[in-house]
Amino acid sequence: MNTDRIRLLLIEDCAADARLIRLMLEESTALRTQCRWVDNLTEGIELLRTSTFDVVLLDLGLPESTGLDTLTRLCRESSVPTLVVMSGSSDEEVALRALQAGAQDYLIKGQVDRATLARSIRYAIGRTQAEIALRARTDEQRQQAKYLRTLIDLLPMFAWLKDTQSRYLTVNQAIAAALGTSVVRMEGRCDDDFRPPELARSSRADDVQVMTSLRRKTVEESLATVDGEVWVETYKVPVLDEDGTVLGTVGVARDIRERKAAEAAHQAALAEAERLARQRSAFLAQMSHELRTPLNGILGFAQLLQQDKGMNERQTRGLKIIRESGQHLLTLINDILDLARIDAAKVELNPTDIALQGFLAVLADIVRVKAEEKSLLFVQELAPDLPASVRADEKRLRQVLLNLLSNAVKFTDSGTVVLGVSVVGRSPGAASLRFDIRDSGIGMTTAQQERLFKPFEQVSEPGRREGGTGLGLAISRELVLLMGSDIAVSSEAGCGTRFWFDLELPLGADERPEATSPGSPTGYAGRRRSVLVVDDVPQNRAVLVDSLGALGFDVAEAGDGRQALAWAERARPDLIVMDMTMPVMDGLEAIRRIRQTPALAAIPILASSGSTNRETERVCIESGANEFLPKPLDLDAFLVCTGRLLSLTWIY
Repeated sequence: MNTDRIRLLLIEDCAADARLIRLMLEESTALRTQCRWVDNLTEGIELLRTSTFDVVLLDLGLPESTGLDTLTRLCRESSVPTLVVMSGSSDEEVALRALQAGAQDYLIKGQVDRATLARSIRYAIGRTQAEIALRARTDEQRQQAKYLRTLIDLLPMFAWLKDTQSRYLTVNQAIAAALGTSVVRMEGRCDDDFRPPELARSSRADDVQVMTSLRRKTVEESLATVDGEVWVETYKVPVLDEDGTVLGTVGVARDIRERKAAEAAHQAALAEAERLARQRSAFLAQMSHELRTPLNGILGFAQLLQQDKGMNERQTRGLKIIRESGQHLLTLINDILDLARIDAAKVELNPTDIALQGFLAVLADIVRVKAEEKSLLFVQELAPDLPASVRADEKRLRQVLLNLLSNAVKFTDSGTVVLGVSVVGRSPGAASLRFDIRDSGIGMTTAQQERLFKPFEQVSEPGRREGGTGLGLAISRELVLLMGSDIAVSSEAGCGTRFWFDLELPLGADERPEATSPGSPTGYAGRRRSVLVVDDVPQNRAVLVDSLGALGFDVAEAGDGRQALAWAERARPDLIVMDMTMPVMDGLEAIRRIRQTPALAAIPILASSGSTNRETERVCIESGANEFLPKPLDLDAFLVCTGRLLSLTWIY
């Protein structure tokens, strides 16, 4: 455009109107124009083809053409720069259509003065320049869009842009091809059109979360493609305007099939390892049950025969050896079973109130006997401020302490073994107790201490390995870990060993010491009672038949649950002792049927099993048993339980 004068073409058939317009332009101080006038459309079109103008001032009412047809023909047959139209009509509809057809302004003849004309031309040229700049910017953006399109199509992953309604603004070729469609078809549409409803809803929920939280989100999800299900890792981020307004989301997803395959292989290997571990645990538990069954007869009859006062010294010594050997074998079986349970993470603690002084006194009596057999001094160092009662798993705590103390006795040839118990902390309703076991024995090297808690490891010299499996310390440590602590050790070769651990235990209810048993019962007061013993192993039944018969009970036997039901319906025993594992009908089913029979429902049932875990006991009690005792049966515990169930008064 000429910077000094605006080149203007006036197309007006009325000479008077043309002179008036030219006069207004000449007198305007706001514009400097160089005006060329023609009175017909044909000549105006020809001039536009051969000359350069900045603006065209067009009258819509020409002889050759009138109204909007004039404007249409001019724009069709020539290259029009900035266009301002004039008309004698004030019809707003005509004005609007003229502007839509390409005019920059619409002037009504008779209502135009010099200032209005100058302002219209100046603004029209400004709008044209803005449109030219906009078109240039649009072309630049179109070029950038082509670069962006090339870039996202080049990415070795899926990429997309969405608006706030989760509609695709654009996607790359990779995801369109994977979904079996085209980029154009995906634009403006949502996931519902390309993905299963559940996955589409999940994707929409992720988009909403990203836009709401203004945070990036990463998810692993399944994508149904033309090649089948593909696992992808998707990254989504919100897109924000300069003022913080959320415009939508951008997402990319990469194929993680190889990683998923590796994870699946790892999971399969882990599942197989767990299956083998369960199989091993089941095997060990089954073997433990099978070993416990004959031990029930061995230990049971050993206990019965030891009560016979007619035994000579040789027979008494032999029975003592039989019972001690059986107890040792039972300990080994228990260790193996404990290890299997720990390995399968099936060990559960059963906290009860423990009268601490009585508990430690019984423990000391057991250890003192072992220590005196080796001429060792056993010492208890109990703090004066120990609580009267605490809540803990009495069986497991005793197991740990006996193991540590037995090892101390075993590896000490002379000197002392010490059990110390002290309070190292207090809180409302609880006390932290330190259990400290020290000995003056052979001690250990650093290398031996590193292997100390590994299963099946025995770090002492071969001459001191008799009577152990290398499981005790490993099991003890696992149990202490389960209680929320750990076992610490300090030792030096030739200078003794110290084990200690701290337990934070809730305080229990104060309990009085239990009365000492007056001895073994020889009978009971009152009417003669009947007992039904149900077990598929004759030796196990024989132990109970002999022991109960000697005390004045009428004892009947059954080899399975079905026989037990039939006998119970005929004889209505006062007590049923029921084994769990039997052919034909097992003990659990027999107990359930007894409880469902009105005539038998009130009969007390004592359940027993070679499976000694808490789950077995729980299932027995839930099925209807009144009490549970593990095998091999301890006859003293069995008689205590029998007396409780039958409300007996024992005669000693």
